[in-house]
Amino acid sequence: MSMKLSRRDRVIILCVIVFVIGLAGYLMLLKPKYEEMLASNDRLAAKEAERADVEAKIATLEDLKKQLEKNVDDVIEDQKEFISEEEIFEPQQISTYLMDMLEPSGINIIRMDVPTLQRGTLAAYTYNKNALAYEMKINADLAHELPEEVYNVYNGSYPAAPPTVVIGLSTVTVSFRFEEEAQLLDAIQMVADNEKDIYLINASSERSIDPNAGDQEFMEGRMIIEFYTIYPLDPDDIDKDPAVDTAAE
Repeated sequence: MSMKLSRRDRVIILCVIVFVIGLAGYLMLLKPKYEEMLASNDRLAAKEAERADVEAKIATLEDLKKQLEKNVDDVIEDQKEFISEEEIFEPQQISTYLMDMLEPSGINIIRMDVPTLQRGTLAAYTYNKNALAYEMKINADLAHELPEEVYNVYNGSYPAAPPTVVIGLSTVTVSFRFEEEAQLLDAIQMVADNEKDIYLINASSERSIDPNAGDQEFMEGRMIIEFYTIYPLDPDDIDKDPAVDTAAE
């Protein structure tokens, strides 16, 4: 028995075969490639986002570098108010420093008690609220001539004092003789004019008699001086422009 397919049946069977072959080809070839393409797109998007993040960070490097340079310059400027622990550390160094500073006054230093540097604190200055601000004084200031600190304290807006700072401290007692009152005043003024953190805590003088010199009278003085030091920042240790070194290499 023979079966003869009509033209219509042959077309249908051919279409089915083509469809099956096309479906198999899609499942085995096109679908994996499509999924791989989607994964590649996701990876590309992630890399683009990563690159954008890196570029954003690179864009801030110049600002960070400028901020670092400013911070370094600020520290260097602040440390000018102190004496370097690298230069002044031993009692003998402190004695030499003070003797050189006081020499132009003409006093005759006969004794200097210099303890080694100790850990001390440098407290911030704060305003006395009771002495500065009260309502009648504020109301009377129609021309706004009072210092701004008065209003800040009165309004409770004055910034809080920063914490105390641990620092190198030595309290030095200088005993000396002098002939004229002006010499004592000059010595006091030289401590006050010193640009470093050296403070005169107390100064006193009295008339004494030297029995070894025929009871000759002389003036004897004493000053107590606080001497602050810090370990300084060395700007030579800081590479302000690493790009220059990298390019040189």
